[in-house]
Amino acid sequence: IIETIKRGVEIAGTADGPALAKAIETFKDEPLLTGPTSYSPTCHAPIDRPLAMMQIQQGKASFLTYSKPAGVPDTAC
Repeated sequence: IIETIKRGVEIAGTADGPALAKAIETFKDEPLLTGPTSYSPTCHAPIDRPLAMMQIQQGKASFLTYSKPAGVPDTAC
């Protein structure tokens, strides 16, 4: 969520709520840490996106792979 807001502020040039929301709604496979993320005016919860699978070993996080749900309910995304 923090990365989404950060990227939205960079695009919008402001943290103003309506402008930030509009900027985030332009995301199309935005390369976020959690995986490629898309939003639109009708999609505010991209539940079908791939997610980054991470592991922590000896106190250090590392990327394993992306995993996408096999099936999700039909959404506006």
